[in-house]
Formats: sequence, C-alpha cells, structure tokens
Amino acid sequence: MSESLMSERLHIVATIDPDNYAASTVGSDAWDMQKYRQAMVIMMSGAVAATGTLDWKLKESATSNGTFTTYTGKGTATPHTTTYTDSQSIINISSKELAATTITGARWCKLHMTVGTTTVFAGAVVLASESRFKEPWTTISYADLSTVIEIVA
Repeated sequence: MSESLMSERLHIVATIDPDNYAASTVGSDAWDMQKYRQAMVIMMSGAVAATGTLDWKLKESATSNGTFTTYTGKGTATPHTTTYTDSQSIINISSKELAATTITGARWCKLHMTVGTTTVFAGAVVLASESRFKEPWTTISYADLSTVIEIVA
C-alpha cells in the first residue's frame, strides 16, 4: 500500500486571504460540512496596534448563500489584541457537532473576521479532513478551493 500525501488527506476548503485589513468585517468562503467529517479553522494575525482588535466568529447556515449565524458553543475565538500580536487561534468542528445545532439542516460554515479601529495584517485557512466521499481517480487537487494554484508533491 502506498503512502498518501498529506495534501491528499487535508483539503483547503475556505480562506480569508492574508492582507492588511482596515476596520471592517470580512467573510471566508463557505464550506459544506456535509462533505467532511472534520474541519480545522486556523486564524492568524500580525501586529495588532494598541487600540486594535481582531474578532473571529465561526458561523453556520442551512444553505450556502443563506443567513449565517454564530455557531453556538465554540463559534467565537479569543479576540486578538496587542496581548496576542503575531498569534494564531484554532477552532475544530465536526459534521456531527454542526448537525446537532439548533439551526435545522445546518451544514454550511463560514468564518467571519471583524477588524476594529486600526489596520491589522491577518488571514485564515480552513482545512477539512476525512472526506465523506471518495473520487474514483486520484488527483492532487481533489476537494481544494479553485484558488489553490499548485501542490508540490
């Protein structure tokens, strides 16, 4: 049995592209937890100024373009402030946890990042694993976002 590559087991399903964000709210791509058993949301911030804040919320919806509401339980990560400059936060979510929420039929997720008062360099990536579906052929880009331009294997 050949060993698989990590890029074949983990898929980039959503991002907030790294950038210098002014005070605003930015949403990630929406991803479908019905396709995966687990996802890991990795949020990253650069230097946060003295009056700056960076808030992270995991949101859920029954449809990909519906109204997304904050996932109850573990949908809010610790805000990044000057105390947490150049830091990362991680939220883990499973399809079972999402299915057990109060929103009927919730299966779609998004990450919302809110930058308060000052500009902050930040970004996020969502990795999903244990795809519930398998393709009949092998490609290195299976299930990744279309913006993934290269996987060096």
